[in-house]
Amino acid sequence: MNKRNQLRLLTLVGALAPLSAMAHTGHEVAGFFQGMLHPLSGADHLLVMLAVGLMAAGRSKSRVGTAVPAAFLLAMAVGTLLAVVGLTVPFVEQG
Repeated sequence: MNKRNQLRLLTLVGALAPLSAMAHTGHEVAGFFQGMLHPLSGADHLLVMLAVGLMAAGRSKSRVGTAVPAAFLLAMAVGTLLAVVGLTVPFVEQG
């Protein structure tokens, strides 16, 4: 199996297994569409997406334009790891 087909298979498995990636408690977790619509269901998610998009668009002519979204993804990954090891931050959504 070549790399392209491996990526397709991984994407398909990830899309069909939404319960393994429950981000928050207390939300509908009934399937794929709820998972896809989750980032659009809260003002906090929308504001972050808008801010990252505006920062990247404002710097799209330089190498910084790709660094901003990459730094955001890195920060999200670090936050996920900190949550996994049990670090809690006050006034942050826990789930």
